[in-house]
Amino acid sequence: MTQATLIVPPLYVQDIFGLDDGDQVVMREWHVGRGSQRRGLHVAWYPVQFAALVPDLLSSDRTKVKSLLPKIIEATGRKPTHGRDDMHGRDADAREANYLGLRVGSPILAGAHRYWDDQGVIEYGEWCLPYRHVIGYEYEL
Repeated sequence: MTQATLIVPPLYVQDIFGLDDGDQVVMREWHVGRGSQRRGLHVAWYPVQFAALVPDLLSSDRTKVKSLLPKIIEATGRKPTHGRDDMHGRDADAREANYLGLRVGSPILAGAHRYWDDQGVIEYGEWCLPYRHVIGYEYEL
């Protein structure tokens, strides 16, 4: 885990969560891979009130990442009813290039997801992958 903290988010994240200026969110940021084999940089944002109900949101233990949504559902009673994923190819900025072991401006695949219910956004996340990484989805027909 790179980071787990309460912060005032960028304006676009404020808009996604419907926050006022100065309001905070929980931000969790981590990378996948070791050494020069970095396979992804990820960040997830959650409503600040979830931190008191789910203390693991502020844990820097990266093994807690996959189990957070069930803990949020149990603690808050809120269950995502809708979701959206967006992906696009673009150039890596300095932060992304540093984490992924790439040159600034290298091509990456970037994505974002959000899960929400009738009360608003429960989780918003972003990720980026290096150009040499392959992803795929399995589905039933």
